[in-house]
Amino acid sequence: MDNKTKGAWLVHHTLKLQQVTGVNDFTNIFAAGKTAALLSALSASEQTSLPRKKVELLAQACNVNTFFELPKVLELLEGQNLIQVGKTGVDILGVTTPTVLQHASAVFEQLNPTPSENASVELAELASRAPVSLKESKEYLSDICELTDGQSGTLLEQSEQVGFIDFEDLGGDKIYFNGNLFRRENLAKTQSVLDSLSSDERRKVNEVEVLLKESGCVALADVGKVLGQKLFEKLNSISMYDISVVNNDKEDVAFVTRPAAFSKYGNPLVEDALDLAKAFVSSITYGMTRSSNARGRITMVEKLIKALVAGRWVGPVEAIGQDYRALELKRVVEVRPHPPRGFDMKLLKKEVGEIALQVIKAGEASDMPLLSLPGATVTGYVGPESNRESVRRKQTPTSRKATRDIVMAIRTGGGL
Repeated sequence: MDNKTKGAWLVHHTLKLQQVTGVNDFTNIFAAGKTAALLSALSASEQTSLPRKKVELLAQACNVNTFFELPKVLELLEGQNLIQVGKTGVDILGVTTPTVLQHASAVFEQLNPTPSENASVELAELASRAPVSLKESKEYLSDICELTDGQSGTLLEQSEQVGFIDFEDLGGDKIYFNGNLFRRENLAKTQSVLDSLSSDERRKVNEVEVLLKESGCVALADVGKVLGQKLFEKLNSISMYDISVVNNDKEDVAFVTRPAAFSKYGNPLVEDALDLAKAFVSSITYGMTRSSNARGRITMVEKLIKALVAGRWVGPVEAIGQDYRALELKRVVEVRPHPPRGFDMKLLKKEVGEIALQVIKAGEASDMPLLSLPGATVTGYVGPESNRESVRRKQTPTSRKATRDIVMAIRTGGGL
């Protein structure tokens, strides 16, 4: 397994660990994943410097505890020669998003992970190659990862509990798989749902596929008009679509994308690793379809994204100050007030804009080489993984006011 793939799994596992309690056997994975999350939040395509207060705000936005976790995470990053911590702030090297994943892997190895931690990453990769049975999983963990039978059983139980891998009990034979890749085939539940579709339902599914291929991102309400509530719920139960939610002070709007639009040919990475790109596409689509002209409706989307990728500031419009807060907290974009009215925006992670442009133009970005984007769900954008889960523990959404406070502090450099 290459370091970029391992780093993506570390980020994925960390995001899953944040959603459960009482699992304490993966501390090195958690530390490496937190390190990657903060590095992703701090870094831009070019070298930059940030004051200490902004570093703390960005850490807070990506769920890094500023009192207990931040000092250790900064120490790990400085040990990798990625940052230099000063008395008043932090200097950060120019780091691209795929490189973040490689650094996460390096930090993980530096921490001397346990055999079970290494095995949890190998197991996730194994389940991405093809669905694997309980017996085959235990044999792999014993032969390749050198775990005892007891350790293998414990790891599988913990992986199910945390969500490191997906599983399905098919008549007493438990199957483990990667739900991002194996959605329409190889699993009895998925196959039975697709086989049950009538000719009229298949026609509707094909109609939505055409819409998504043409536009890349479509409002959930428009998809619902084609499919109807019952058919949509049936298809969503087998992860046929990705649903992302963009919110601002006025409303919450859900958008639909195709899983294959982002990861059809990429490494078998997890959806959470693509949240930044999906959030950007969803926010751009919101500006194209929901904003009024007075607010800042996007009419020349390709020209806009090309200007952002080129490193230029765009604006000023009111919408920029409201619709990109989640991306601002992850330092995908920088937003500044533009008196007397409106805000300007600059893209900090150019590869995110390149993927968004490809999706907007062609309906997918499967051939793009930069597909490994670590992300975390933050207020303002709810990623597909969170929207799909219904039985795992729900996270309490951060209030809009709290998000506004953090964003304004980041923009102004002041305190909360």
